[in-house]
Amino acid sequence: MKTLISILLLSLFTLNLLHAQTIPSNVIPKIGDVIRTTTVDATGVDEGPSGNGVVWDFSDLQVIDTIPVFVETYVDPATTPQADLFTTANIVSRDVETGDTSYTYYRTEGSQFLFLGSASSGFVIDFREDPRLALPANIGPSDLVTDTYLGIADFIIGTTFFSGNAEFTVDAFGTLQLPSGTYNDVTRMVQIANQVDSTESGFSTSITRLTQTLYQWYVPGVSGPVMSLSYTDGEVEVRPIVGPSIIDTIGLSKSIVINIDPMGGSTSTADLDQGARAIRLSPNPCETGSELFYDASQAQHLQVRLMDANGRQIRYFDWEVQPGQNSRFIDLVDQAAGFYVLSIFDGHKVSSQKIIKH
Repeated sequence: MKTLISILLLSLFTLNLLHAQTIPSNVIPKIGDVIRTTTVDATGVDEGPSGNGVVWDFSDLQVIDTIPVFVETYVDPATTPQADLFTTANIVSRDVETGDTSYTYYRTEGSQFLFLGSASSGFVIDFREDPRLALPANIGPSDLVTDTYLGIADFIIGTTFFSGNAEFTVDAFGTLQLPSGTYNDVTRMVQIANQVDSTESGFSTSITRLTQTLYQWYVPGVSGPVMSLSYTDGEVEVRPIVGPSIIDTIGLSKSIVINIDPMGGSTSTADLDQGARAIRLSPNPCETGSELFYDASQAQHLQVRLMDANGRQIRYFDWEVQPGQNSRFIDLVDQAAGFYVLSIFDGHKVSSQKIIKH
């Protein structure tokens, strides 16, 4: 159950934040989005201050090279294997790295982004009875959103039941500095969640109790959080059929994930305009294909990928461009009508554009 409470008695801290921007609904992922995230070293890093006009300087974060970049493509549920099970889903995250074997089902309902469950080869996690709220958009510092959720999954070791509750608030607004650049008009949301996982097997019942505090930084127009920092701790209790229960503590862990932004990390109007000028497609929508125009400031090697609505790569080529305007035709003659995502990597950042074929 999801509840929005408007807090009438506001503290001075909240009053100072009221003119700040709330988390807009355009940060909720949409079909066609490709979101790339990577894990960074969290040693010595904390969430920083709250309040209005904050500048968070995380420009020296170090990527953990041994952890690969995680790529999610958001697709139409009708194109996925478990569409008949998750009938209320209207958007699905497909894990590109694992091919067609991992899907996460969501429902966008107004300003709420709800987690319905996930499916992979060998198991299904099902939260349809009481979905978990993944993102409540359009909330500001005077709002408190509460959520309860229930889920179930069948694994090889037994059946796991999930239950939990969460609270969402907005506690800060300002500028976020990451290794990829600077983000303006950033709103930070805090989620505090308590979850109990109970797994029943033939010999015992294992109960895991977790508490997570999650900080997420959102930028208007950028799907998903630009940065997430989480603290998690808890305990595991094993109840054997015979004998006393055993309880082990789960020590506090911390993780940081950053979004690899298609515009290179800056959401200022000037940078958005520059990104739009650097890559152009014409005509778009198209009938048989579209001419790709790329404005380069220097000679560059580009890696270009074309993906369909399911996130499957249907074309790849290396492109050596020269200073000035470069062009290349993207042939869609043999492709079905629909939308496609063109992804260009210049060695530093990824830029993506949608192509629509009639």
